[in-house]
Amino acid sequence: MDKSALQQAIQVCFIADVYLRKTRVHVSNRYDPARSSNPQSSVEYKVTARDHSLTDIDDRGQPNHLFRVNVETGLRFVVDQQGEERSNHSSDSEVSPSSISNEVIAEIEAVFVAQYAVHGDVPAIEALSEFAKVNAPYHVWPYWREYAQELCIRHRLPMVLLPMITVEQLEDQNNAEQGKGA
Repeated sequence: MDKSALQQAIQVCFIADVYLRKTRVHVSNRYDPARSSNPQSSVEYKVTARDHSLTDIDDRGQPNHLFRVNVETGLRFVVDQQGEERSNHSSDSEVSPSSISNEVIAEIEAVFVAQYAVHGDVPAIEALSEFAKVNAPYHVWPYWREYAQELCIRHRLPMVLLPMITVEQLEDQNNAEQGKGA
């Protein structure tokens, strides 16, 4: 990551808006919120800046720029079917490894747009790309946390409190993704 390029973008990009662009919720028919015996699930989540654009706007004769970043977020509840398989067999039975699988019982996905006003000279595209990868997910995260909690309540899913996220965690995530692509 080029920290000097990132600093250039940080100095001129100011958050103007965060809004929901697209959302999808799927809850498996196997999940019944009325049952207290629903299997335990683990929670997986993601947040990733996917694409961005720079738009020139004319504001009363003054050239301005809007920088928009699409940030994909997701949350899913996964059940290890091994535990459920075992409960359906006597204690003497063995569960074959081929019968162990994970099932997604619920999934929430959303795309948020983080919109920034660019004041001053527009930095190089590399600087904006670094800013999009690190800062936009960080700015979207509180909106995503609230939205995910609301949908869990509305769909009677287990309550999830997504953790706080730091810029360092996002930088580590981006470095790991770049390492995979190399």
